[in-house]
Amino acid sequence: MKPFGDPVVESVAEGRVTAELVRASTRASLGVGGRRTRDGRPGSHIGPVTRAVLHHVGCPVDDVPHD
Repeated sequence: MKPFGDPVVESVAEGRVTAELVRASTRASLGVGGRRTRDGRPGSHIGPVTRAVLHHVGCPVDDVPHD
């Protein structure tokens, strides 16, 4: 059976996190970011890095809630 989708590739880079994630997105099929859930506050909240990535990357992004 053929595996589904592209392989997951890890990399390490130095620099500003948002700039490096946007740069990496040019070679990515999917970006994955996290979002916070806060007790006592309705809804979920994304942080500044995830917000910037959502606005500037060159690939689809899935945001995943933290437990």
